[in-house]
Amino acid sequence: MSLGLRPDAPSYTIPIMMAGCAVLGMIVNVGYALIFSTSVMGRAYQKARRVIEGMFAAIFGYAGIRLLLSRP
Repeated sequence: MSLGLRPDAPSYTIPIMMAGCAVLGMIVNVGYALIFSTSVMGRAYQKARRVIEGMFAAIFGYAGIRLLLSRP
């Protein structure tokens, strides 16, 4: 947030920006909760579960191998 502030910004600017970020985060997370709790989304996940979990396994496996092979 400090990148968007001018040196002469009023003192109430940071609390307003923080409150705005908090409200935005709550709206996004509540929206995700509402969307992903529907039966349609549950069925879609059940159909795509193997693919999703396989992709995550490959990504984390690759990251783990890179960490093991990295030199300090």
